Amino acid sequence: MIGLFLLFLSLPAWALDYQVFEENGKKGIKNESGEVILPASFEALGWSDGSFSVIGQVTGYRSKNQWGLLNLKKEFLTKAEYEQLLYTGGDRIITSKKINPFTTKLGCINLEGKLTIPFTYDGIKINGLRAVVFIKNGSKYEYGLIDLSDKGILPLKYKSIESLGTLRYAVQNFDNKIALFTEQGIKLTDFTIDSLSSFHKGWAIIYQEFRQGLLSREGEIKAAPNYREVKINDDGSVNVRTFDSWKTVDANNKENDLIEADALFPDGDKYRVIKSGKTGLLDKDFKVKITPRYDYLGNFVLGKAVAKKENKYGVIRSDNSVLMPFLFDSLVVDGRLIRVKDKTAGTISWSLFDTVGVRKSEHYYDFIDQYNGRFFPVVARGYFGGMNNFGKEIIHCVYDSIIEAREDRVAVKFKGQYGIISLDENWLLTPQRYPLSVVNNDLYLERQPTVTFLKNLNGETIYFTSNRLKVKENTLIETLTNGSEQKVDFEGRIATSTVAIVEVEKVFPESEGMSGIKRDGKYGFIDSRGRLRVANRYEGIGQFKDGLAPVRILGKWGYVNVSDKIVINPSYEAADDFENGVAVVKRSGKSGIVDRNGNVVLVVRYDKVQRVNNKFILTLNNLKGLADEKGNVLIEPRFDLLEVIDDDKVLVSHAGKWGVLSYSGMNVIPMLYDQLIFVKEKQSYLALKKSEWQKLGL
Repeated sequence: MIGLFLLFLSLPAWALDYQVFEENGKKGIKNESGEVILPASFEALGWSDGSFSVIGQVTGYRSKNQWGLLNLKKEFLTKAEYEQLLYTGGDRIITSKKINPFTTKLGCINLEGKLTIPFTYDGIKINGLRAVVFIKNGSKYEYGLIDLSDKGILPLKYKSIESLGTLRYAVQNFDNKIALFTEQGIKLTDFTIDSLSSFHKGWAIIYQEFRQGLLSREGEIKAAPNYREVKINDDGSVNVRTFDSWKTVDANNKENDLIEADALFPDGDKYRVIKSGKTGLLDKDFKVKITPRYDYLGNFVLGKAVAKKENKYGVIRSDNSVLMPFLFDSLVVDGRLIRVKDKTAGTISWSLFDTVGVRKSEHYYDFIDQYNGRFFPVVARGYFGGMNNFGKEIIHCVYDSIIEAREDRVAVKFKGQYGIISLDENWLLTPQRYPLSVVNNDLYLERQPTVTFLKNLNGETIYFTSNRLKVKENTLIETLTNGSEQKVDFEGRIATSTVAIVEVEKVFPESEGMSGIKRDGKYGFIDSRGRLRVANRYEGIGQFKDGLAPVRILGKWGYVNVSDKIVINPSYEAADDFENGVAVVKRSGKSGIVDRNGNVVLVVRYDKVQRVNNKFILTLNNLKGLADEKGNVLIEPRFDLLEVIDDDKVLVSHAGKWGVLSYSGMNVIPMLYDQLIFVKEKQSYLALKKSEWQKLGL
């Protein structure tokens, strides 16, 4: 069916309310009093889009699956000869009609059934007393403008024509440039505009190269497109603002102008820049490497990156040349190959391309997964297979799933059972009921509900266990019930074991030669030989650091040493591990710092204390400050944000302004900027100054 452009215009309400009724599968019309106006003898009444209305005593009817026009006096104004009959407002009705067995065209009739626009168009959109029309010429559509009697106003030679709602039209040529025209077809501007808004209060916003300007209804440029943003107010006044500006600021607070942009931030040895919502790149010297023009720009790998524009993905090179055109709905670079997804006519298909844009895959797939070291897992018609990096399907898409590929073996699920095949698709282990995973070319794991078996391809059992087994490099790792691990070689021999001498429920990671354990519901510590060193009598534990570990007794936290002696009495709600002789503790909802002797070195009064680089960020009433490891408050909490950026400076922000302070609280960079980003490699800062809105004099 040919798509139609519709514009509904308001009409005065009619005196009577009519309703469709049905009898014996046929439709008729009654008035608001229930009186039959048209008998139930039609397949449908109203319009072919399913809506119903009576306009000037006229409506549409369907007979033998064709549409026509009649009035409420039971007079047929046209025969039922139209494919579609659509009311779009005014006194015109858009219709479509077969002009030969293979071609349907659109035209218009009036409420008397008289043909006013002949059946020569592929699309019609009525705007007041004008109609935008188009025809298909080869593979492209060409637009023109006519009146409602088919008098030509603009010829059928443009890429698009859009009504701007005030007797003005935005006309786009095939170079994607727009000019402003009147409804009489008079050109008011040249074809230099990238985009054009509707008119509001007599003004329209023009867009050129991501900049905005102001245009009058007469086509006069009142403000050249030099602005980041233009805003037309309801009182007819106009506000503008320029682009935000970024500068570099060095350690001596010296500024250097850099670039106009919305956002700028380091990205490896380059800088990512965003301007008017479009992304580009600057090189290490802040020179434009890729002009901001992409809706998305991925990281460059091997000199290429995925990019997106106009809602389609492609691939560009680092010199900004196009490697793959922007034609795809999704695109993933996989080394030197590219997986692409395209959606055509509602069908999703995946293909494999090389980096010069040549399609490698022999078939289209429902999905292509990432390369697993041996092949690309693929899906076709809901079944799994494998494709090599030359695009050849080496494993046919007949499997329920591809479970795992290791060396030259592939574990698969086939018709609900599990087996192992070779890369040339020979069955090495025919399908059976239990899940399998490949160990190497000769061995596999069979996972039954309570036992896991290590077997060879002859089905001989080499090792079995009820514990969890996983393959790691050239060995098996078995996790024992107490949380410890042991290594098992591929001949079933236990190579090493970290089984604790003390029988425990769980073993925690080792720190300073001590491992936390859980036994009989309580916690303690064992040494590297599995001997119980700190009795399991605690409700909770941390890790040993600086010779002390946090422990909880009766709901309170303190610290013990490796001799199981309580060094700091349990009196805290929470206690962190020690580091460099101090630890953060919490009491009555407030945090502070204690030393190894339990002395309070930073009073317990802060909402939060966070260790960063042997300094501590303090939070009090949502404001940030800084203290050193001795508990000296270097900067009182008075900032919305505080970030330690090196050994003697912090980045701070308050009330939307950013600056840099020394640890002693002295200004390094005054708080003048709307954002600051520290670039460690250059020991400098990216500084943002936002533009202010200004009223445009008209």
